[in-house]
Amino acid sequence: MIEDIIKKAFYTGVGFLTNPKGFKEKIDDLVNKGDMTAEEGKKAFAEFEKDFKTKTDELESNIQGMIRKALDKMDIPSAEKAASMEKRIKSLEVKVGKLTKELKELKTVAKPVAKKTTTRKKPAPKKTTTRTKKTE
Repeated sequence: MIEDIIKKAFYTGVGFLTNPKGFKEKIDDLVNKGDMTAEEGKKAFAEFEKDFKTKTDELESNIQGMIRKALDKMDIPSAEKAASMEKRIKSLEVKVGKLTKELKELKTVAKPVAKKTTTRKKPAPKKTTTRTKKTE
């Protein structure tokens, strides 16, 4: 896949991708030499601009796709997902702050309940019974 992209970029004229004015100058030279009419030169440059735009958009899209796949494999969230998580974290921080404040207010309002003191009673003594034998 990468090889195809590189080949396409090369065949569409990598040299011209960095210097479209150079392509315009070449066309002007051909027109001045008489190898091409002015109309043909305009048409050729218009086609070049159209192809240039299409190929650069296509190349950019392919590169973005490859980068996105690589980031997904590394489990790195997109900027959109990171912004969403940041928003959620801020919301949760606000909620935690409110709950903390409520808890402090409840602690100050609630009066401690006096503990009942209980005295331990001594266990009752065990009753002992004596058995008497019956005489016959």
